[in-house]
Amino acid sequence: MIPLLILSLNVSGGLTTDCNHTDRFVSYGAKTYVLGESTELCTNSSSVDDFIAELEQDYGDDFLADGRKWVAESFYRDEPLSIAKLRLRKGWSQAQLANEVGTTQAQISKIERGVQNVGIDTITQLASVLEVSPAEVFNLVYAQRSVAT
Repeated sequence: MIPLLILSLNVSGGLTTDCNHTDRFVSYGAKTYVLGESTELCTNSSSVDDFIAELEQDYGDDFLADGRKWVAESFYRDEPLSIAKLRLRKGWSQAQLANEVGTTQAQISKIERGVQNVGIDTITQLASVLEVSPAEVFNLVYAQRSVAT
């Protein structure tokens, strides 16, 4: 079983920064999930990046990748195909996809949310690393932008 905290890292892309809350809330579309207690995380980790590094050190790089793949299958199964879904199927974080494409995590976040204009070079790079056609990436980006605006 994938730990609940890992689920929150993958669905929402981050953890809440307010350690006064004892629960993690993960929003996906119109759904919100409550995922475990965060007190231990808040007292033992100085940042989300430190916490992720600690998990990777303790359990190996595949630990988080497997969690992301599980999220793609569990939460995105009935959703239309998207850049985020393709990324999660590969077990990658937004930062990992950004590294593969040669951009920033913030740009990937904007692309996935449909609020970023995407050039031909980026479409081609996304297609290559996500192992789909450039036409498919274009269609996914276009569909997401249509929903976002």
